[in-house]
Amino acid sequence: MTRGGWRAAIALLAAGGGKIEQTISGRRDFTIDPTIEYQEVKFKEVVDKPSAFKGLNIDFPALFYRHDETVWNHFYTPFVSEDYKSFSVWFPETRIWELNGFLSSIPTLYLRKECGYIAELLEARPYSLVRIRGVVRTDYENRPWIDVHRVNTIEADVFTEESLRSMIAGMNDARERRPAPARERLEAALKGKLSAAARFDAHMKLGQLYEDINDFVKAMAHFQSALSLRAGDTAAREGYERNFKWEEQRRQIEARREAEERNKPPEKQPEEKQPEEKKP
Repeated sequence: MTRGGWRAAIALLAAGGGKIEQTISGRRDFTIDPTIEYQEVKFKEVVDKPSAFKGLNIDFPALFYRHDETVWNHFYTPFVSEDYKSFSVWFPETRIWELNGFLSSIPTLYLRKECGYIAELLEARPYSLVRIRGVVRTDYENRPWIDVHRVNTIEADVFTEESLRSMIAGMNDARERRPAPARERLEAALKGKLSAAARFDAHMKLGQLYEDINDFVKAMAHFQSALSLRAGDTAAREGYERNFKWEEQRRQIEARREAEERNKPPEKQPEEKQPEEKKP
C-alpha cells in the first residue's frame, strides 16, 4: 500500500468507523458510512409503527427466515431486484412453532448486491439469530422497507428443520387431542435444537400431558425443566407443586397397601381330609 493509502486508512480509523481492515484488504463497502450511529431498537416496535422509525438508522436482532422474497414495489420504494437481494426475518420472540407465528415473517428487508457484506447474508441459514443494521427508507403500506447495511449471524440454527417439525407436529397433536403422538413428538423435539421459549413451551405441554395420565414423576420433571428456563413462572411452579403433592399421596397410598398386605394374617388353609380306611 502506498504512503497515501496508509494515511487514508489511518484517517478512516480515527473517524471512529473501525473499517481499516476493509481498506487494507481491498474489501471496501461504499454503502456504509463509518460515521453512522445506529439506534438499538426492538424490531416489533418498528413493524408495529414504521412511520416512527422512518429515516432512522436502526440496529436490532431478528430470527432469519429465508432469502429471495418476492415483495417488490419499484414505484413507491427505492428497491429493485436488479440492485438488491431481498430476505425475510421474524421477531426474535416469535413463536414460529405455532401457525400464526410461522406465517408472520417480515419480507421487506433488502441488501445491495454490490455491498461488501453480501456473502454474510447469503451464508445466513434459516432459523438463525442474526443482528441487522440498516435504515427504514419508507413506511409504504404501513410496512418498514429496510435498506440493510449489514447482517451478522449471532447464533446459527436456533432451530433445525427436524426439531421445528417435531415441535409443530407435537403441539398440533396436543391441540387435536392426540396425546400419545403428542408426547412422542415433543420429546423428540427436545432432543434437538430449540430456542429457550420453544423448549419452555414443550416442557409445559409435556408436563400437562403426563399429568393427564397420572404419570406424576414425568410431569414433575418437565415442570421442573420449565422452571429452570423461566424461574418465576407461576404456571410451571404450580404444576410442579401439584404433581409433587399427588405423587406423595400416591406413594402414601401404595405404602399403606403394602403394609396392610404384610400385616394381613395368613389365610387358614383347609385341613386335608384323611382317606377313609377300607373296612375288611
